[in-house]
Amino acid sequence: MLGHFEPTSLPPAPTGVPLFGNLLDMRRDPLDLLERGFRERGDLVRFRMGPFDFLMVNDPATVRT
Repeated sequence: MLGHFEPTSLPPAPTGVPLFGNLLDMRRDPLDLLERGFRERGDLVRFRMGPFDFLMVNDPATVRT
């Protein structure tokens, strides 16, 4: 599902609010946000938490050492 991923580019994040990104959703219902991220974005999901980006990897084959 991931396809080709350039290390210098970030995958899109689930819909959030300007400035805070997904921070408010994470505080309100973290499990729902993680599930929504997987449904909307697939195996590699970026979450915007204020000025920071976090990546969630849902497929062990996607992780490289």
